[in-house]
Amino acid sequence: MSSINLADGHVHIQSIESPATPLYVLGAITSKITCFVSSSDSLKEDFISNPEKYIYVLRWVLLILTTLSLFILGYVVHKVSHSPLTAIMFQLAPFLSLDIMFTSTIFTPDHFLVIVMLLYMAVLFNYMHQEKNTDDMKSAIYFSLFTAMGCATKITFLPIVIFPFFILSNTKQKIVYILSTGLLIPLFAFTATVQYERFISWVQGLIFHSGNYGTGEEKIISSSSFINNLGKIVGTEIPFIIICLLLLICVFFLLISKKKNHQNRIIIGLLCTLISHIILVSKHFAIRYLTPSILLGVLGIYLLIMVFSHTKKTQKILMVCFIVMFPLLAFKKIYTINDHHLNYTNSRNSAHAYLEKNLKGLPILIIPNYFGSATKEYSLWFASKWVGRNAGEYIDDMNKECPDSYFFIPEEQKYYNWRNEISLFDILKSHHVLNLYISLDATKRKEEAFGKEILKKINAYNSPNDSIIKINYLFHQKYDMICQLIIDTARLVKTYHFNDAFCDMERISTDEKYYLTYTSSTLFKNHHLRSSEKSFSGKFSEKLTQEKMYGTGCTIDNVQVGDYFEATIWKHSSDDDYLLLCTAKNPDDLYVASNTVLEEKDGWKKIKLSISVVQPIVGNKLNFYSWYTGNGTCYCDDFNLIMGRIKKGSK
Repeated sequence: MSSINLADGHVHIQSIESPATPLYVLGAITSKITCFVSSSDSLKEDFISNPEKYIYVLRWVLLILTTLSLFILGYVVHKVSHSPLTAIMFQLAPFLSLDIMFTSTIFTPDHFLVIVMLLYMAVLFNYMHQEKNTDDMKSAIYFSLFTAMGCATKITFLPIVIFPFFILSNTKQKIVYILSTGLLIPLFAFTATVQYERFISWVQGLIFHSGNYGTGEEKIISSSSFINNLGKIVGTEIPFIIICLLLLICVFFLLISKKKNHQNRIIIGLLCTLISHIILVSKHFAIRYLTPSILLGVLGIYLLIMVFSHTKKTQKILMVCFIVMFPLLAFKKIYTINDHHLNYTNSRNSAHAYLEKNLKGLPILIIPNYFGSATKEYSLWFASKWVGRNAGEYIDDMNKECPDSYFFIPEEQKYYNWRNEISLFDILKSHHVLNLYISLDATKRKEEAFGKEILKKINAYNSPNDSIIKINYLFHQKYDMICQLIIDTARLVKTYHFNDAFCDMERISTDEKYYLTYTSSTLFKNHHLRSSEKSFSGKFSEKLTQEKMYGTGCTIDNVQVGDYFEATIWKHSSDDDYLLLCTAKNPDDLYVASNTVLEEKDGWKKIKLSISVVQPIVGNKLNFYSWYTGNGTCYCDDFNLIMGRIKKGSK
């Protein structure tokens, strides 16, 4: 999505955390060419219509570049060492880790780093074996080029920055390396550079918070998390850890012997780099963040063989052992895991084929698997969160392509339409027939238990002898389930007792603290923002500005689990920086913001928010109010709140 957005000329993309800019540029160029040769539609329209085509092409481009980089690495190593065994050994670098092998099949920043590191090692190996490299400024620039590209692709590449200081032979080369790298990083990461304030804030969060992605406590390291993450690294990347330990032993003997030469300095630098990377990833954990250092592990093997093998025959024997043994161990793991993936893929593809053939274009509630793997609709919805400023354009087109699509996120226990959070009740009462697709491995819970848990939410509206919602099972394989819900919407609505409160901004209480409503005792707060400049109905509305951004609202007491609320308001502004909010005292209990537009009339837009209370609320209170974050002026009128409570005896 970031590549497509960049290809359309939008530099202010949302996803700058990696920052991944070089990958996005490659993706943008590839996408432009793909669209040009395969479609007469615009890039955005063609991507939304057939995103899988672009994913397929982008994956193949990265795989081809990875293969080409492997060839270049092997060619350079063979040319310098005159040893086919050494060349083959270096070409096994991506196979040192199962995680890298799987990463190298998808379009991600980590896959792009594999390409960068393979070329980096080609430059490194060539430089190491130059007899006179003190005047080689070209290699210093090459190191800065690949270092900058790595940092612009993934911020976790930073530990690799220190390695060239041990490799480069003199101060002049190091100065060239520092200056070139410092200039190239902001250039290569231009999507983050143009949003430097947001990027700096993101980095500060990473540094000064103990959790992943800048979350957690305000401290640099959580000792318990650090130790736990370190244990995961040790338990997962055993070959890499063994290489690190052998390098540590080697450095110990080198320090005792006090031998100083270029090769020994590289060994020490490599160990420092690997340890720094392990420390960084133990703080901010994901195995894939270690990709650059794991790839450098093959350099560690090569250096260890050179140090401890005193004859070429011994070197060849050790290299042959590595070349033969390691792939056997690695591919055994691949075969085992791949068998699971094949079963998983067969189930998923069969489910998607059923949806495409029988239910395409019909209302559907999707319970997704990890990230975007459950249907095109969910993948597009997930991707829309990473568009940035022009997200509304993409979401409108996605809604046209896949209307009446809803999503339930298991980790959040929340429902969404294309734009906003929505309640399950609001989804159910809107469709007489609603299809339900469940990816049964959406959480770590067992598949059948998860499926039953989802259906339990639906059955909550039924009684033992009476079904308001009938569930028909259409498709069921190990990892996927498709159901069709037949809903008696009229009877469903009757399970609730409804009250409403309507505030038209026209009447104010005698103490001037509240607006008065005609149909309820609910009071809407008066922030003295009433204006006669514009109104949707009557004479008055509320005028919100950058200085006075919070509009009228009301507090609902005695909120209970199962309660349903639907709020609407008409707003008039030149931008889309308005939100209708519902918040609890504790935001973790409930915090919903909506800018869903129901209809438009004479420049006014009707915004809707709907929620169902699914867990106890601290204080049993909810606040509904307006929030304008724009720089202009926003007028609000006719605030209506419908409150529904399940009738006694209903479920």
